Amino acid sequence: MAKTLSEQQVLDTLDIPDFRHMSKDKIMSFASLLPDMDREVAINAFKQFPEFAETSVQVMSDFKDISSKALDQNSHSVQDFDALCDRVIDIIEASMNDDLTFNQRDQLIDRMMQVLDKKAEMDASNKKFIGKIIGGVGAVVTVVVAGAVSLLGGKVDFRQIKR
Repeated sequence: MAKTLSEQQVLDTLDIPDFRHMSKDKIMSFASLLPDMDREVAINAFKQFPEFAETSVQVMSDFKDISSKALDQNSHSVQDFDALCDRVIDIIEASMNDDLTFNQRDQLIDRMMQVLDKKAEMDASNKKFIGKIIGGVGAVVTVVVAGAVSLLGGKVDFRQIKR
């Protein structure tokens, strides 16, 4: 896409009267618009908002902290669930003895398999969650770097990035 956004179009998109009103929550939207802005518009914006680099670093740092806390909480939750499942399996296993009929043993084994299935579901869900966190971090970094590259006159074509 050619750099075609005018200053007013950018301000309207960000819903701010001028670039001096740029806030931390608008910085990612602004950075994502940089590749489509006219170079002079981008330079003018940076003149009015010289803290872009510092704010971008702060946004990335905040996002890293939030992601780290989410991953830590997730890790504890998964460990607790895993320990609980192991405990249930131990109890079922301890219930098995020579006095049980084949059907009773079969039922206990089915219960153990149900617990293992729940563990597998939790593991799959956990991996999806971690993937989303990593994707979010990647998106934040990509938008900030693309903004900086486009300001320096480079061109970022996201369609050429292999996934």
